[in-house]
Amino acid sequence: MITRALRGSVILRSLARFLRLSLAQARQSALFGLLRGSFVLGFACARLPAVFSLVTAALFVIPGPVFDNLYSLYAMTALTALALLGGYFTPAANSRGINKPRFSAIGGSGIYALLFLAVVLFSVVASPLPLVSFRSLLFLLTAFMACALAYFVLRSRRDLRLFVVILLAAVTVSGLYACYQAYVGLDVSSRQTDLSQNPDMPGRVYSFFTNPNNYAMMLVMVLPLYAAVFFESKSGLARRAAALCFLPPALALLLTFSRAGWASFAVGVLVFLFFTHRRVIPYLFAAALITLPLLPSSIHTRLFSLFGIFTSSDSSASHRAYIYNLVFPVLEKHWLFGTGLGTESLRYAIMRYYATLPEFTSFEWGVPPHTHNIYLQVWLETGIAGVASFCGAAAALLRRCADTLRRRRDYMLTAGFACIVSSLFFGFFDYIWFYPRTMLLFWLVTGVTLRALRPDEAQAANSA
Repeated sequence: MITRALRGSVILRSLARFLRLSLAQARQSALFGLLRGSFVLGFACARLPAVFSLVTAALFVIPGPVFDNLYSLYAMTALTALALLGGYFTPAANSRGINKPRFSAIGGSGIYALLFLAVVLFSVVASPLPLVSFRSLLFLLTAFMACALAYFVLRSRRDLRLFVVILLAAVTVSGLYACYQAYVGLDVSSRQTDLSQNPDMPGRVYSFFTNPNNYAMMLVMVLPLYAAVFFESKSGLARRAAALCFLPPALALLLTFSRAGWASFAVGVLVFLFFTHRRVIPYLFAAALITLPLLPSSIHTRLFSLFGIFTSSDSSASHRAYIYNLVFPVLEKHWLFGTGLGTESLRYAIMRYYATLPEFTSFEWGVPPHTHNIYLQVWLETGIAGVASFCGAAAALLRRCADTLRRRRDYMLTAGFACIVSSLFFGFFDYIWFYPRTMLLFWLVTGVTLRALRPDEAQAANSA
């Protein structure tokens, strides 16, 4: 009922009409015609799906020490400008018969996403550190641009497969480098590993990223897409290539020793199989039980340390308990409007709150960089409206995917659905948007999933 009311809102319909008229007017301007007349820009616009795929994949193979988060902002801004020049955001029908983008495919998730964006803008204006919050806003807008580009630029199913294949090629390269790191050996970090609980664990791989948990998040967000490429491939050679390319990042996920990553990937596998080959699930459990004794002792130790999470013996659980006890009083004070967008705004609110308590002396483990929980973090930063609109957008999208998959089998849509579910599951144990590159990838996969929904919308429109 709320979604229908918002969808029928005069303000939203007027805004959509204004944007359509503005784009149509801009396309008739002399400057627009001059830019389109450029050979380089014209070439890029005509092949924007391939350009978008290559540029996006390149962002995930740049080594962490030389990567700047502004690279993503520059890349997505340039690609958005090319999309505007190429008319990818206009509702005009394509002369080649390609399915044109339809806002109806986004459905209620788009309404909630707009509400979430509005709340985010308010949290920047109301932030005690507006300049710091504005920086966080730029990274979130970059991710939103990536989602919109994936939805509008990948106009055909062929474009969608091309994008996924090129993105997974970059993921495979990162997996190969992670395996190389494991081969040469990495120093064990006491900050990332409880050595008293895991004395035989080697250094955790992180590939082109700065943190093994961050790398595990990235892998969890994309690994189910390999299954989509495998099952949608029509030749045996293509299927074997997809399977071989899957092995390095899958092994890399194992070598990150991220327990949340392992559990989240397992959730993604179960979701994918439930909608495609649910009869395989019991055999998968049997294979896992058979394979478990064959794994190295370091993985056994790390895996069974999961049971220590429910006790104080696990340092990871103790640290999260410390964080929750620290931020819940702040949440009680700022639950309505939040502390302002960005982790720095939250840290500032925490320090300012405890500075008013005369009995408080010092932070035992310091002020945490984030809450290790995306739902709690979004609530603290943007208030109750922010977390409600974010959860509403996620729930609406997942419901739309599940309803579609009950009517037809679609491996790409199923893989996207599994990626989002596993990412949101990971969000219970870590803040998956802390690193802008993982935030970018999350919204990219969301755009891919929305794009995979579109053929079903077209079929429904034709049958109506």
